[in-house]
Amino acid sequence: MDRPAIDPFPTDDDREFGYGVAKVTLGALPGLGGAAQELLDKLVGSPLQKRREAWFAAIGLALADLAERVEGFDAEALAQDEVFVSTVARATQLALAAHGKAKREALRNIVLNTAAGVRLDEALLGSFLSYVERFSEAHLKLLALLADPMADPAYAADARGTMMGSINGIIVKTHPDLARDEEVLDRLHDDLARENLVNKSLKVMMSGSGLQNPQTTPYGAAFLKFIRDPQA
Repeated sequence: MDRPAIDPFPTDDDREFGYGVAKVTLGALPGLGGAAQELLDKLVGSPLQKRREAWFAAIGLALADLAERVEGFDAEALAQDEVFVSTVARATQLALAAHGKAKREALRNIVLNTAAGVRLDEALLGSFLSYVERFSEAHLKLLALLADPMADPAYAADARGTMMGSINGIIVKTHPDLARDEEVLDRLHDDLARENLVNKSLKVMMSGSGLQNPQTTPYGAAFLKFIRDPQA
């Protein structure tokens, strides 16, 4: 099918109020304004501009790809979709503050799912966006691991060879990046469990077959689905 034309996303935003105020304030300082403004542009303005351009380019390309893959997708209608526009605005704000690739991909996928017609209760959408904002990339990795542990080669190999053990124990052995020490893994899990995204304990001893089961709640599974590519 022909790819519907999608207007380019903006690469500049004059509404960056905080940055603009900082420049004006520094410019008013006698003997310091010019140099301070130049430093602010170099250290803050330019990196933010590059991040903004990369974000909008990624969104534009992803929407064009979605239009090509999904029959009946009306790209032009998105401009009149208030939910989509609001979601893009919030996701953009969060993406500009996120330096990690996984978080930006999660935000991009939220935009794509919204564009594809997925609609959540406003409170639920707000919660899901706040999770991406508040959680680290380690939180997201642990959540994905617990949703489908046997899809992870290292975890699966250890679980298949374990007669009796705990999920926590296998993660400690197979994912040192998530368990630099036990307290770090406990903190990651506790944060997810507090939001009812995963089961309450990973330290319960269970049989080998139990170690292979998903540990996410339906709520956690819904969150993961919303931050994944709708066409994956």
